[in-house]
Amino acid sequence: MCFVNGAQRGAEFNAMTKGKKPKSRADSSPRMESCQTKLERLRVVREGHRRYVSKLDKEVSESLQRHVEPRDYERLDVILQLLDGKQRSLSEIEQEVLSLCEVEAIDEETERSEEVTASILHLKGKIENASKANTSTQQHVESFQAATQLVNQNVVRTRLPKLSLPKFRGDVTKWNTFWDSFQSAVHRNEGITNIEKFNYLKSVLEGSATRAIEDLTLTEANYGAAVEILQERFGRPQQIISAHMDQLLKVSPCTSDRPSSLRFVYDQICVHICGLASLGITSEQYGSL
Repeated sequence: MCFVNGAQRGAEFNAMTKGKKPKSRADSSPRMESCQTKLERLRVVREGHRRYVSKLDKEVSESLQRHVEPRDYERLDVILQLLDGKQRSLSEIEQEVLSLCEVEAIDEETERSEEVTASILHLKGKIENASKANTSTQQHVESFQAATQLVNQNVVRTRLPKLSLPKFRGDVTKWNTFWDSFQSAVHRNEGITNIEKFNYLKSVLEGSATRAIEDLTLTEANYGAAVEILQERFGRPQQIISAHMDQLLKVSPCTSDRPSSLRFVYDQICVHICGLASLGITSEQYGSL
């Protein structure tokens, strides 16, 4: 007992001579308490992460059970980013916990951390699979729409040559009839290109109408120019009205009592009267023309 006390006094004396205070067992207690407090705090934080991941898992499961809207996939992307952050945080927490815990507790602490990490990886896989399925569905829909559009275009292109479009030879009084038919069948058809429309247009023109655009080369841009030229040359309302009036005045009188002759004259007059009516000209206005 005396030997111990003497050794202790010697250590204290040596420490004092070196300008240091002797270490005591009480000095290490605050440090141990601080480490224990930090370890408990890290465990609580890890448990909080686990509960939050469970909450996110429930939200994702409920979202995938109903019809998923585009905004739902946006939320899934946000959750995926949150999980990436949680995974990084847990990795840091695990390193600190293992450095602070007793050696005997390392296996238990590692197991708890891996459970939370496994939950995160499982949830991330669920979200990624749902996103892949959505992407695949969208690709199938887009492919189907593209295929349908291509089929429709092919059907249009296959059927167009069979259309019996009226020929236009430059008779101003027949322009409106011709253009209405061509416009409905070809001009407004979005399934064919302008160069194809130009080809169809040239195929139904004859005489002075062909000569009006014969100098235009067959290009996409020139289709619009060709239509403008024809509209200006043959489609001006006043020009058409004058042409109908001239034709009315030139109708030859019937010189026979045969019904066929009377019908021929009648049909000629009706054609021009109807043409004028389509332009808003009534019989009461003929005198001023």
